[in-house]
Amino acid sequence: MGDAKALEWIRPLAPAPKPVPRWALVLLGAGTLGAIIEQFSREGLALWFSIPLGAVGFVGLAGLGQTVEQALYARVARRSFWARVGLGLVLPWAVLLATVVATALLNLVGLDGQHGFALWLRQAVGLLGLWVAAGSVGSTVVVLLDTVVSRLVPGFRGRILAAVLTLIGLTTALNVFVLTVATSLLGLAARSTETMNLTIDLPSGPMKGKEAQAMLLEHPVLVGLFVFATFFVLATPAVISACFRLADAVVMRLEPLSRALAKVGQGERALRVEEAGSRDFVEVNTRFNEMVDALERSERMERAFGVYVSGHVLERIRAQHGEAIIPASLREASVFFADIRGFTAASERLAPDQVVAFLNRYFARVVKVVDAHEGYLNKFIGDAVVVVFNGPVDQPDHAARAVRCALALQDEVRRLNAEGAFPEIGELRIGIGVATGPMVCGNVGGSTQMEYTVIGDTVNLSSRLTSHAGPGEVWVSEATARGLPEGVVAQALEPLKVKGKVEPVRPSRVARAALSSTPETV
Repeated sequence: MGDAKALEWIRPLAPAPKPVPRWALVLLGAGTLGAIIEQFSREGLALWFSIPLGAVGFVGLAGLGQTVEQALYARVARRSFWARVGLGLVLPWAVLLATVVATALLNLVGLDGQHGFALWLRQAVGLLGLWVAAGSVGSTVVVLLDTVVSRLVPGFRGRILAAVLTLIGLTTALNVFVLTVATSLLGLAARSTETMNLTIDLPSGPMKGKEAQAMLLEHPVLVGLFVFATFFVLATPAVISACFRLADAVVMRLEPLSRALAKVGQGERALRVEEAGSRDFVEVNTRFNEMVDALERSERMERAFGVYVSGHVLERIRAQHGEAIIPASLREASVFFADIRGFTAASERLAPDQVVAFLNRYFARVVKVVDAHEGYLNKFIGDAVVVVFNGPVDQPDHAARAVRCALALQDEVRRLNAEGAFPEIGELRIGIGVATGPMVCGNVGGSTQMEYTVIGDTVNLSSRLTSHAGPGEVWVSEATARGLPEGVVAQALEPLKVKGKVEPVRPSRVARAALSSTPETV
């Protein structure tokens, strides 16, 4: 794992109140329009318009009630378990009380009409309060289940099943209770109308108490329909709210994972997802955290690997999807050796740690110069370095690149000497030999350890030219001299007999065309 202090833990966001759905506002407007139409006329075409508009208005009220209930739930969702349960038990009664008070106030201000806008407003307030109260019951059930049942049923599927069975049980009990109470009350009301000689006003006309009692006894289906309608009005908000809370529970656990995936895709690794919730989400988030941890380790290994392998080789391996084998090929390329003059004698006067410190300071500058010219630093051989151009990356102007890089390296050494960067030895002097020609490029080694290298007569020639080049000089082969970059001149030297060559070679010493030219910097 990475540094714990640097880790960012991605946790679920607190539920936020949502705006009232646009469709609910539209339907509420339609219901209000229907009430206004009914206010002026309850006959003919006006009645045909007001009834359907009023019906869709009640659907809009349901949407508004669900939004209000969700907003109330969002305010208490981050509180303690007992606080949420307490508020859930108190909230329905508080909402019902507020609904009764609001209806009474409407009556006091004169909105007590039996049709039109006044009736619509009282019904809207009543239905809204009923929906919020019943919906809060459904949310409280889910809160209880999520805390109590989660200890017995760790899986999310089991929690959903438990919630559904609990809601079925509660609604069934409510249905039986409403059926029993309503039947008793209706029977009592019928007997009271007969005893007190009361009359019930119905749309079809007045009905005496005895007639009402007979209708209730002869048509029990009507009583049942009334009870089930009441049950539907009471149970639907609770069921819908419970379903919303269950859906919110899923989204609440998926949303942090989605945010974390987006950040990982952007290159961030110092993050983890909170391992909480039901067993299913704990397992998913644990696997995600293990994946990010493994990805972070592999990238650290790649960075460490990149310290020992050239960036060119590393990019080639990436392009091959991690396959480290780079097939051998015969390439026309340029290579140079840079060797420190008098290093053996100087190192004998220094302690081992001083030798290593001196070489590291020098090689650090070499790496920067080579990278600036897009060369491939093939290897360090004691105090010497081997740099290749056109391998493994294609570079058609490899000869010119090699010469520019060699001259820049000599410029950098002169600059370091002027700054007194090597007090252990005084002044650093290096000789460089550049050769261009065919060479074998590819991996050598075993299946467990390999090295990308260059082999061939051209490489040997570069080494021989380096051994003859004086301090501060850059010698090049004939092939290299034919590809010099602009601004560089070559001075032909006497033919030179080198080991491994039957015929003498004709090297050249290169330098910048004008002495006043500003040396290249890194």
